[in-house]
Amino acid sequence: MTSNTLTLALGGEVPLDLFSQTMRHFQHLIELLSKEMGEGVAITWTVDELSAGSAVITVRGEAADSGVVERVGRAYTIIGQSLEEGKPIPYGPSIARAAENIVRVLNGKITSIQFEAGSEVATVTSGVSVEQAAGLIGAFGSIEGRIETLTHRSWLGFTLYDFLNDRAIRCHLAPDQADSVREAWGRRAIVRGWVRRDPTSGRPVAINPVHSIEIVPEVERGSYRRARGIAPAGPEEPSPEVAIRRLRDA
Repeated sequence: MTSNTLTLALGGEVPLDLFSQTMRHFQHLIELLSKEMGEGVAITWTVDELSAGSAVITVRGEAADSGVVERVGRAYTIIGQSLEEGKPIPYGPSIARAAENIVRVLNGKITSIQFEAGSEVATVTSGVSVEQAAGLIGAFGSIEGRIETLTHRSWLGFTLYDFLNDRAIRCHLAPDQADSVREAWGRRAIVRGWVRRDPTSGRPVAINPVHSIEIVPEVERGSYRRARGIAPAGPEEPSPEVAIRRLRDA
C-alpha cells in the first residue's frame, strides 16, 4: 500500500463540535507537514473517504513529485507513533503543537485517535500509550457482524458492523484476499484476525490484518419460536401458561 493517503479515525462518542474542531487541527497539521516536507513542491489534498457510522476521514495527496507525498505520509506516521509511545515529536514546535491539539480532544467520550498512513497505524488513548492503558495493543479473535462498504482506494478492506454494538469496524485485507470478500458484501459473517480494541470501552475498532472471513446463514426473523415446547413439562409440573400466570399474579 502506498502512503499517499492519510487517515484520522476517532473512537468513542464523538460530538459534532469536537469532530469539527479536530478536522481543523488535522488540516493544519497536513498543511505544516506539506510545507516542511514539500521542498517547494505543491501538494493537493482531497477527501478520499468519509465513513458513515464512524468518525473516520481519509485524504489523498497528489503532487508532481510523488516522493514528496510519501515523505509527508512517513512524517505523519512518525508523529502518530511518537504520540502513541509518549515520546517527543521529532519535528518543529509548530508541527508538534498541531499534532498535540488533535489528541487534546480525548476527553472520556472520545476515547481513541488513530493515525494511519498506508498500512501503518498508531493509536493514541487519553494521552498515554495503548500499552499503558490496556496492557496489549490487540489480540487474535473474531467478530460477528454484517459486511458493508468495500473499498480498495486508500486502503484495501471493508467495514464490518458488529451485532453487539452496531458500530463500524475497519477491516484491513492483504492484496491476495480481495476475492474472498466480494461474495460476502452485505452478508452476515464472522471475521477473524488481529482485533484492536478501544482500551477504555473495550469496543473493537479495527481488525488488522484479517485472517479469515466465514459467511454464516441468516437468522430468520421469529425463528426462535420453533424452540417452543422443545422441553416438555413432566406430569406433575404446570403448563408454561399456568406457570407464567402464577408468576404474574404473585
